[in-house]
Amino acid sequence: MPQSRIQIQVWTARFLGTREHCYDFLDLIDTFAGGALKPARWNYFEPLQQSYTCESQPKIVSRWTHERSPGWVSNLLFFRRKKPRVEIALDIWRSSRPLLNSAHITLAANSFRDPDMIVHLVKKLIGWSNAVYATVRHTDQQLWLVAQLTPLARLQQLEWLTYFGQPYVLMFGEDRIRTAGFHALEDFGGGIMALSAGRPDDHGLARISHQ
Repeated sequence: MPQSRIQIQVWTARFLGTREHCYDFLDLIDTFAGGALKPARWNYFEPLQQSYTCESQPKIVSRWTHERSPGWVSNLLFFRRKKPRVEIALDIWRSSRPLLNSAHITLAANSFRDPDMIVHLVKKLIGWSNAVYATVRHTDQQLWLVAQLTPLARLQQLEWLTYFGQPYVLMFGEDRIRTAGFHALEDFGGGIMALSAGRPDDHGLARISHQ
């Protein structure tokens, strides 16, 4: 049986492909929770064969900020460790066509059990990226709808944690979000963070999602 995972997605309208964003992100994954996210390997394609060390930072920054042609940036970066299992993917984009930049983090659920820690990580990512939308789901949730497009065009279902940035608060209406019956709401980063249950592995959430 596949190991249960926590999946975090963070989307932003801000261009992330700067040196400052890169160094801030590397500092975040190096130091969060005593280094629990710190990768062992990285690359900009599979397989991830490059060791993640202090000496690798200049090369990471170079790939993070790489321009394919003047004004056109389309970079993917991947980071991974095995124990505890952590997988990170960054999608960095800038062109004449609007497209959100994003960070995707997958965690081994049995190693990251504390919901407060997960919420704290999401807040760090929102602050770092100036996110407009974010979600967290547990893979034991029985129903999972994947949005093939970015949140510019389509939102997937509500997950255990859903962060509505200011554009989505304005689109849906603040009163509608606040009266929707969420387990908990918190104003954060100019938007609203909504929790559907006390824990991402809450069985009640799984049953609700299945209906």
